[in-house]
Amino acid sequence: MLSSIGVQVMGALFQPGSGLELGAVEAMFSAEYADRGEVPGVFATLLGMIPTNVFAALGDGNILQILVFCLFLGLALSRLDSERTAPLMAGMSTLIDALVWMLNRVMRIAPIGVFGLMADAVGTFGFDVLMLVSKLFGVYVLAIALYGFVFYPLVVKGATGMPVRHFLGRMKKPQVVALSTASSMATLPVTLDVATRELGVSRPTSAFVLPLGATINMSGNAIYYGLVAMFFAQLFGVELGLGAYHKKPPRSCRGGFLWAMPEAQSSRGSSASATKIPLLSA
Repeated sequence: MLSSIGVQVMGALFQPGSGLELGAVEAMFSAEYADRGEVPGVFATLLGMIPTNVFAALGDGNILQILVFCLFLGLALSRLDSERTAPLMAGMSTLIDALVWMLNRVMRIAPIGVFGLMADAVGTFGFDVLMLVSKLFGVYVLAIALYGFVFYPLVVKGATGMPVRHFLGRMKKPQVVALSTASSMATLPVTLDVATRELGVSRPTSAFVLPLGATINMSGNAIYYGLVAMFFAQLFGVELGLGAYHKKPPRSCRGGFLWAMPEAQSSRGSSASATKIPLLSA
């Protein structure tokens, strides 16, 4: 919520959508997702978190449903005798280690994929067209930098007493991986390792909090949604009143939360007149 409020101030201050001609950037618009722009309500969102078939959720990549099932399964295992659950827990631990090994190998080639996506965006739209939205990109990077390197470390300092320099120094490796992969999930194994070995977080705590946070703590997406909404309002000359500014923070936060749901991911291009900006949305 605070990240979304802060980005409103930056969007109003820097005006990333002002001064652009609509005809110069219309090549980035698409009506492909125009009929999927509705955001599910609160009740529908809660129902969507409950899996009807866990294997279908695994196949569809529905992270929220998988997370709810895992929490329920973990609760059930905690109610059983440790002697009965020990073999299963040992097997899960081995499976996790194997998956972490696989992710580490995939992350080695992930920067090549990111480079390919950026090259495709430049080749499709042209460098001149992408430069028209460079101001939006710059404001977004500035907002992310302020949140990640100023606000968040201060929260850690206030909550735990850990020195800011110590925290930032230990988190350099996860930040580099996150920058190169643009994925919270791909960065998760590195974050888990740093949190337990270098920051002194207990294994049970990190194993519970970090996967949960990587799924629903979408601060970057909340910043992106709020900033892009202001960008298009300024581009189309839409005046945003106090009511719009009041509604935008919770909607941006809910949009970031729904990012983990496949239905929302399939319609993410529908926001703000169904635009497609691959370089920024990556």
